[in-house]
Amino acid sequence: MPGLPNEFFLPGVAFFPQMASPESHSRQTHLIVVSKKIRGGQAYKLQVSVLRDAHGSLDLTATIKWNGSSLVTGKHTFSPSSCDLFPLKVKANLLAGSYELVVEGHFRDGGGTAFKYRTALELESRSVNIVIRTDKPIYRQEDIG
Repeated sequence: MPGLPNEFFLPGVAFFPQMASPESHSRQTHLIVVSKKIRGGQAYKLQVSVLRDAHGSLDLTATIKWNGSSLVTGKHTFSPSSCDLFPLKVKANLLAGSYELVVEGHFRDGGGTAFKYRTALELESRSVNIVIRTDKPIYRQEDIG
């Protein structure tokens, strides 16, 4: 399908479908759905679906990079016709900067690289909202609750 991008976007989500090339006449073999936002202290999850694969199992490596250096890396093996969540444990104290997700797939039987995708991630900071009622100076126990 000439002219189609490697990456599709919805607000806050990136899709990485394998695009069939006109030369190979192949079909789509996998779909990866990820969030575009990353939060410190929370697991970052990739939804991976291996639809069909003539080469057998697929070794997937996902890396979150911060300003070009590796922050966290995870590896997982997917069988043909499988669908699973692939979590990456993100440290709690993330700093401002440029975050990027790199996802690579390799055929387990030595068939080479299946794909490599990159996408920018947005750091979403944690925030706490506290509401203080200022028109009532004294609270009784029954007011709270």
